[in-house]
Amino acid sequence: MAEEGRPDRQRWSDPLASASLPAGLPSWPDGCGASDRAAAEAAGGASQLAAAEESGGRRRGARLRSGKRPGGRTGPASPWRLAALVAASIALLALAGFGRLPGLAGGSAGGGLGSSSGSGESAWADRSLDPKRLTIGYVKDSPRVLLREDEALRQAAAAAGVKLAWREYVDSAALVRAVQSGEADFGEADDAALASLHEAGDGLRALAAEPSNPQAYAIVAREGSEPGDVAGLRGRTIGYVPRSNSHALLLQALRQAGLSEAEVELRPLSPVELIRSFRKGSLDAWAAQEPELTRLESLDARVLADGQAIAGAVGLRELLLTTAENEASRGELLEAVVWAYGMQDEYLLRDYHDAAERLSEQTDVTHLQWLRLFERKSFGTAPLLPGIQAEEQRLADALAELGLRASPIDMTELLRAPE
Repeated sequence: MAEEGRPDRQRWSDPLASASLPAGLPSWPDGCGASDRAAAEAAGGASQLAAAEESGGRRRGARLRSGKRPGGRTGPASPWRLAALVAASIALLALAGFGRLPGLAGGSAGGGLGSSSGSGESAWADRSLDPKRLTIGYVKDSPRVLLREDEALRQAAAAAGVKLAWREYVDSAALVRAVQSGEADFGEADDAALASLHEAGDGLRALAAEPSNPQAYAIVAREGSEPGDVAGLRGRTIGYVPRSNSHALLLQALRQAGLSEAEVELRPLSPVELIRSFRKGSLDAWAAQEPELTRLESLDARVLADGQAIAGAVGLRELLLTTAENEASRGELLEAVVWAYGMQDEYLLRDYHDAAERLSEQTDVTHLQWLRLFERKSFGTAPLLPGIQAEEQRLADALAELGLRASPIDMTELLRAPE
């Protein structure tokens, strides 16, 4: 039974992290995708997973029925209280010898860039770091905009002698390119953007993964329009954001419906242009993802197919990424950044109304639209477990087959296994 006024969304299994995942990371949401559950089972065993879900479900259900937040408090959490919690958690992990995220090395540990040719030369060799600045990129209208106010993260950077800088990007592909070029040092991007743009030797590193969210990606049409399903899009014009997860889903949906790209007209758009074209009714269908999907639904869009309806759809998640240079030279600071992302995920789950209100003031998405998004999309930060790594490799292979990559690529360099 959902709490009154709360989106009926997937719940978290609190003990799952301690039962089957490395210490120091927030727990995974229950039911966030078959591949994620399989990865958790592989890490901790089916019996541990079931026990964790049962225990976590009872505790979470009791908390929701009582209307109380952890610790017996009611009402929205103060962002400063959350910041203090992050700072205290980081300090305790450091004292206990924990907190080393998979694949991160502090100080001088870790290697430099790889090379696809084996000669030691790399097309990205000119990328340089500003030792006094860490630039974090985020996509427009992302919940990560709130992290700009995270005092604990700012203090962690200051303690390392680094100033945080924040830079907004129009979409995930732009963010991935920025990290590749060295314009940004860290960011969260669609796994399809990362898998389609990653090149051997570019030094990109994925540090953690968000849950798979097939319901957060869909092909939509205007209410009352003629196409009844994806197969009905033959000869029609479809808008999409290039190299996004929804772009990959669109290509897979067309193939499943027996349509080739030559049988439709694909129109590349930015997320802002996607909304604008829907308002004008200038296209026949749109491949959309959150938060644009919820915004389109509020404009009377109807879903023709989402990620759950497309056989073989893989990925459909975000990855936290950086570069090998950042990983080697300031791994401890990146640990604090990843931890802050995970703590914000917990905040979005727990204090959804407070988060929706704050986000509505800083984005083009309304309070009610954010609540709908929270109902549809799960949040959580977890290590790159073997099941996730295998799925990301399948995604890269699928993108090569669909033409979003010139050739297949081994994702081993990008994806780091938990230590």
